[in-house]
Amino acid sequence: MERDHKNLAQYLLSQKYLKWIVTYDSSDLIRHLYSGSRRWVFQLNYSLQNKQKGREILIVSEKIQMPDDIEDLSNKWNIEEELAV
Repeated sequence: MERDHKNLAQYLLSQKYLKWIVTYDSSDLIRHLYSGSRRWVFQLNYSLQNKQKGREILIVSEKIQMPDDIEDLSNKWNIEEELAV
């Protein structure tokens, strides 16, 4: 499974013109694979079987234009932190 994540990251990061957004469960592996990308950690409410909160990482390609007001985005998406590139 780790190889699949590495292959996907390699593919996405090699794209020069493709616009992409990916979310993953927060993990050290994912943080490492996308360390050169714009990334945010946010909370997500899961409710399939048990109600619980999870931490996700949102990763965005350079081709995606994000809102200028990140504070507004943080309030809407429950963003906890922006990870350094």
